[in-house]
Amino acid sequence: PPPPPLLLPSSAALGPCGMGNACQSERSGRIKRAARTGSLNLVDCKLKKVPPRVLTIAPKLKIINLRSNRISELPPMDKFTLLKILDASHNHMKKVPISLGSVKSLTRLVLASNQLVEIPNALWNLPKLELLDLSGNKIARLSIEEKKGSCSMPKLKILDLSANKLQELPDALGNLSALNNLNISSNELARIPESFGNLKSIRSIDAKKNKFNDENCIPESLLADTQLFHLVLEGNPIAEGQAYYKLKGFDKYEKRCKEKGDKQIQGGLGVTLA
Repeated sequence: PPPPPLLLPSSAALGPCGMGNACQSERSGRIKRAARTGSLNLVDCKLKKVPPRVLTIAPKLKIINLRSNRISELPPMDKFTLLKILDASHNHMKKVPISLGSVKSLTRLVLASNQLVEIPNALWNLPKLELLDLSGNKIARLSIEEKKGSCSMPKLKILDLSANKLQELPDALGNLSALNNLNISSNELARIPESFGNLKSIRSIDAKKNKFNDENCIPESLLADTQLFHLVLEGNPIAEGQAYYKLKGFDKYEKRCKEKGDKQIQGGLGVTLA
């Protein structure tokens, strides 16, 4: 299943700003209200940067929605000490400030549909993060430091890396002990790392439209020893002629799916059973 939509409290669920002086006045009013409520909504305000006034109330903000603007970069984030939800999707950002990794209170971070080419290592150590959406960017490689304790996000349940340019996944992602929903569709991946067999909470992986091609492209431990019961391989070479049946551990995966009551092979693929 896809990640749930970003939900804002009703007090923040306001319409887009529009344009002109009225827009500036509306933005000013929203920022003023946000100082009281902790929720700032600047959706579709034609912004090219985050208004400087937002930084003056940074310590009070718990929710920020900047979706559908023209923002090229986020400001320094170290003052946003209470921030739990940040949606900066559908903007023009090419990089993420390292200081975002210092916002340890974050539970949901949505940076989808920007122009990001890399993600700072600091972002992979947010202890309270439950959802991370990096879909629809230009990321070719995830630079995660390979050392003990790397990729320490014990509460991350949903990770969306779809529609990027990834050619490989780092072993460190296998440390995401709470991960249950992973979307890596529409990339250039040819294999899943052996470390993914450590994802004991994983339920769903959408891997369609990649380059998975042979019986070694998915580790046996992932199919046989985890709780995975929804694997999508549509649009991969291995999906042609039901070649996925040659995957080591597939028999155990299929048995687990059937035990969960999944009776039907969907889309002509024995791997989309959920």
